[in-house]
Amino acid sequence: MALSAALAGYGLAATKERSSPPFVAIKQGVAGPYKWQVFTRREASSLASKYRPCLGVGFSGKNDPGAHVKVFYVCGIVKPFPNVVVDSVGSGKDLRTVIAVAYDQRVRKALIDLGSRRVRHLRLALLSKKVARTVHLAQYRYSALELAGHFCIHRIAGFDGAGNVAADDKHVTCF
Repeated sequence: MALSAALAGYGLAATKERSSPPFVAIKQGVAGPYKWQVFTRREASSLASKYRPCLGVGFSGKNDPGAHVKVFYVCGIVKPFPNVVVDSVGSGKDLRTVIAVAYDQRVRKALIDLGSRRVRHLRLALLSKKVARTVHLAQYRYSALELAGHFCIHRIAGFDGAGNVAADDKHVTCF
């Protein structure tokens, strides 16, 4: 349910905001002919925005470091369910997708079940204190997964340090 809500909110990049704070890159990688980045910023339109980070994914050409990056993002709480953003670029054999997740601090690992494409386990990084201060957010944990081709997400779950399930969403969404 929460995953579907987060994914349904995927197009909510046009929320009413005062002046939009700048995005800060927190993770990056290379996928085929593309460079991808995961970004964060504070949501400008919420009184409780310290606890409602925006999480975004952007792509650019791998060989074009000065290219403008269009960022698709979702803003929302990270507890009890994660903030999830999915974005794709390319087509055919060049289709690449990045799934970025953000959880509250108590969640240490995430599991993304891709059905026939196996279960992926992610170790979540803690947003640094420096970045958290820069973007005026409470610290949270995050990670990203890059995939080639089409796939379906069958489950996204988060686990605390003791291995207990902290959040679990079983909803099939295909890309």
